[in-house]
Amino acid sequence: MKTKKKIPMKMRTIEWLKDHPNSCVEEVMAGLKSEYGNEGQFNRKNFEHTIAAMKAVGIIRNTCVEFDSANEVAVRYTLTDYGVSSMKHIPKA
Repeated sequence: MKTKKKIPMKMRTIEWLKDHPNSCVEEVMAGLKSEYGNEGQFNRKNFEHTIAAMKAVGIIRNTCVEFDSANEVAVRYTLTDYGVSSMKHIPKA
């Protein structure tokens, strides 16, 4: 049986945000958990770092800041036009 090849989690995060704009870190992690949840790099601190790096280079931007159900600050993100155009560099899984 042939297994599906996974792409790097950072690239998959970009794909996920394209399909799910206006998402917070928790939603991205929930959406990717079935694919990457068993990997050591799959943790909130790493996702926050990845999101901050993508934001710094203009791949994503904030769409809003709000309080979640636990009364914690939740930032929502979406891809920029540059982020969408960068998807051409993502290999097919």
